[in-house]
Amino acid sequence: MVPNELARQHRAKIRMAIAFPLVGIAILTVLFVVQDFPQPFWIWGLLTATFIFFEWNTVEVNDKLFASPSVMVIMTAAVVFGPESAVLGCTAMAAAGLIQPEDIRNRHVVPAIGQFRSADYFVVVVHSRGVAHPVGD
Repeated sequence: MVPNELARQHRAKIRMAIAFPLVGIAILTVLFVVQDFPQPFWIWGLLTATFIFFEWNTVEVNDKLFASPSVMVIMTAAVVFGPESAVLGCTAMAAAGLIQPEDIRNRHVVPAIGQFRSADYFVVVVHSRGVAHPVGD
């Protein structure tokens, strides 16, 4: 690759590493204003601990494919929290599970935060809420 191309790619990575956490923080802020946090808090804490446990113990299926039951924990939490707090509770759960043990060992904490994955779980939560409580019920 040409040095100019490498520099351009590096600048693009830096922009994304700044933009993703800002968007994630903005989403969480809006959700805190719009929705109530799941009550009682201990249920959210228990499901979050379960989610983080499964996120940290994913299984590598092949070269770059990982399998984890953490999505099932998020979908179960969405049903448990109910329509008034499911999106906020599950998005906060996903934000709590951002950093993996490998990131800590390899000192890659900032890139992990840059990949703010709450948007992925947001889609799962919205879908699971639609299945559990279809529009019009």
